[in-house]
Amino acid sequence: MILGIDINHWKYPINFDLVKQSGVRYIITKATEGTSYIDTAFKDFWYNIKRINMPRGAYHWYRPTMNKLAQAQHFFNVASDTGCPPIVDVELYKPYTDDAFYYTNTPKYQKQADLKTLLDFVEIYFKVKPVIYTGYYFWRDNFSPCPWAANYKLWLASYNTVPQIPPDWNSYILHQYTDKGVVAGISSNVDMNKFPGTEDELYKFFRYTPGNDYVISTKTYKELSILAGTLNIREYPYTTARIVDVVKSGNTVIEIEEKNIGGNIWARVGVDQWIAKEYQGNLYAIYKYV
Repeated sequence: MILGIDINHWKYPINFDLVKQSGVRYIITKATEGTSYIDTAFKDFWYNIKRINMPRGAYHWYRPTMNKLAQAQHFFNVASDTGCPPIVDVELYKPYTDDAFYYTNTPKYQKQADLKTLLDFVEIYFKVKPVIYTGYYFWRDNFSPCPWAANYKLWLASYNTVPQIPPDWNSYILHQYTDKGVVAGISSNVDMNKFPGTEDELYKFFRYTPGNDYVISTKTYKELSILAGTLNIREYPYTTARIVDVVKSGNTVIEIEEKNIGGNIWARVGVDQWIAKEYQGNLYAIYKYV
């Protein structure tokens, strides 16, 4: 089994040099969703995975209530140079209430037809049959039995000791076995995957030519130590912005950029995540460099 990770903007920022050194052998990242959304970290991740010379792949989050042709076009426009075959993520994010209503109230035959329409369009654009990402119960309850499913390679999401393969497949090309992986260069837990083949088979799947050289990043990461007892993380660098999380005294966060707004110093520490380093003369966080 050859280990790899899959990522999206929630893992930003990532030190890809450390990821490379950790022993990870391939990386798959979210590219698109629906008809217009592009993952906010995709451009950065896509560049850096190529920079460290590692097999890479991209996936599209399927929105069943949206136009299928437009979704395929959007995915191709953003990630036409994906290494492995294009991946279509078939699952439900419950806060998408329109999708939840669709999956609950649409007959299986219609759900199968809708997904097949998207898969056909993706294949037309990328000129290769896509891979389906899904889990046992979701696929079973919404699509199975599905007469054409086995024509597509499966990226299986199963966190059980013995992987549960959906009824319409007998094997898988990738197995996402945990969402609690620990990898150097990534500050939070990350999805881990196993590729069940040989190294040569891995390279063939990712359409990757191995090489030993890669460009070392010269990017400096600035780490902030939190001084305040509890410091709000806000959606924008304003005290009226929505609070999305908190950090506590003694914690550290990575500063992505700094802004001076009206004499108050703010730091961006994630996608739509800001903390006040200095506000109205009070110091809430200080630098240390890594």
